[in-house]
Amino acid sequence: MRLLNRFLDWVHDGFSRSPAAVEVIVIRAPDSSLRLTLEDNTLVCRQADAVVLSVVVDELTVAEVYGQLAVLYPDSVLQGGLDDKSARILLPPRRFMDSSSGQFVFVIGAYQSLLYVLLDTYATQLEAVRDDMAAMLAQAYLATAAGEWLEVWGGYFGVARLLDEADDDYVRRIVAGLIKPKCNNVSMEVAIEALFRQAVSVEDIAERPSWFRVRSAFDLLGGTSPTEFAAAMAAFIGSTKAAGTQLDSLSLVTPTIGDSLAVAQKARDRLPLTISQTHFFDGRYGFNGVIQFQATMTGEVL
Repeated sequence: MRLLNRFLDWVHDGFSRSPAAVEVIVIRAPDSSLRLTLEDNTLVCRQADAVVLSVVVDELTVAEVYGQLAVLYPDSVLQGGLDDKSARILLPPRRFMDSSSGQFVFVIGAYQSLLYVLLDTYATQLEAVRDDMAAMLAQAYLATAAGEWLEVWGGYFGVARLLDEADDDYVRRIVAGLIKPKCNNVSMEVAIEALFRQAVSVEDIAERPSWFRVRSAFDLLGGTSPTEFAAAMAAFIGSTKAAGTQLDSLSLVTPTIGDSLAVAQKARDRLPLTISQTHFFDGRYGFNGVIQFQATMTGEVL
């Protein structure tokens, strides 16, 4: 027992029970605009709100950090005898005014206690775990999931991400396809409008039971071509329609556009321009499995 107590005393002697910080780097600021911060192991110097130096201290020694600071501030002083220690022991800078010179002085301290180094390592790992836990909670909800975790949600519900589809669009498509009711005309319209943000009408075909047609507005300035828009809408309708129903046709109609053209005529200085476009998608498949497609565009200048 006596031998064990001696061993424990020897181990504890390696730790300072009252670790006082040692001043290791002293910087005299050229003016009051200098700001020096040390957060997340990154030392940042700002002069007049402009970043003049940013150093990640993880793999540097105290002397190496001082060397980079001394290039900008030659009056800096390195002291404390911790030159070869890891810069991870550095503490956030303190700022005060030297009454004798009237200059602002920044002092960067450090703990030389082994206990501090040990606990700082633990703290770094705990911070990483904390961040991972916060991110994990966000990924646990469909509305806040992002990136590959959102694709996990989509895979669970059988809704794959489209090529280059943004997270917001992907979430909206998952919700529209799974949560929105879609067993009648009105609910189909609600689901389609929620995803594509265009006015939509769904009509049954009286002479063909279980078949329906869809008419949708189309924004010429929306950034997608009529072909891409129609293909995306047809695919969505196919994945959300009620069992036993079939899409007969999909028509895209652009609103009337009023435009003005300046012409060198006294009698008429404005020309209203009306453009209408109908994009027709035939949902019936031919023998070769290719979807029939027809598009027409008419323009008239009055």
